[in-house]
Amino acid sequence: MKKNITIYDILTEVSWQTQTGIIDFKNPSHVIILERVLNSYGLPKHEISATIKNLTENDDDKYVHKGQGVYVKKGEDSNPDAQKFEKTDDGKYKEIESEEGGEDTREYTKNMLTTPEKGSDAAIAKSKDSKQTSIVISGKNKTLKIGNPAETKDFSRDLEPDSDVFNQRNINSAIPEPPSKYTIPVDVLQNIKFPKRYATALQRMVNTKLTNDSKSWKHFSDIEGGAGQISAQAGELMTMIGSSLNDAQFEIFINSLEEHEKAQIANNRVKERKYTDCY
Repeated sequence: MKKNITIYDILTEVSWQTQTGIIDFKNPSHVIILERVLNSYGLPKHEISATIKNLTENDDDKYVHKGQGVYVKKGEDSNPDAQKFEKTDDGKYKEIESEEGGEDTREYTKNMLTTPEKGSDAAIAKSKDSKQTSIVISGKNKTLKIGNPAETKDFSRDLEPDSDVFNQRNINSAIPEPPSKYTIPVDVLQNIKFPKRYATALQRMVNTKLTNDSKSWKHFSDIEGGAGQISAQAGELMTMIGSSLNDAQFEIFINSLEEHEKAQIANNRVKERKYTDCY
């Protein structure tokens, strides 16, 4: 451990590694950077874990979003008379006061329009209003299409090559078992907001030693990717995945990586520097 490390030193290093230079520990990628910096300074693992836990803990898991900015406590979401809450800018939950009869008193909800019935004149008018205006530049139509990226073929595209072909390719670089091969926990992969092939790529990296064969992206994927160092690409994958998770999923994700790494070390099979050293 380095001598005379101050909080200022740590925050300066974290700031330097963020894209904007402004630290926001509500941003999961900034928390990952902090953890990486703390590890680089050789701080005790239990102190690092406690610090990360304190930063990521909040009340989000205690409330259920009912829509239109209204929350109720978990377990009361089916109770029509449950106390309603709104989430403030600082992430706190504040009770919503109701007028007699249960009407929401928040100012912005008083003018909120209800959703018109399908086929009504109001619905038709709303549909017309929502149509995009065409954008033509130099005679070319540059209008962006409205859609859900998660419903596209590219989003759900499997990583190539398939597992059988990759396992054969990776036979000389694979980390021997035990432990069993790392897989991202099911709880993390529920309702994923990132292409699933990136999860597969990260799993392959965690289960692979850093060798001359495995030091480039093309070892893990036949789909063209970046040309940078593979450790940096692994870090980018973890940041992308981590930033799409809620706090509970993020903690499960990071803990799963740490526990698997410990198991690899405990079995004294991992001698080479691993890709997960970057988080």
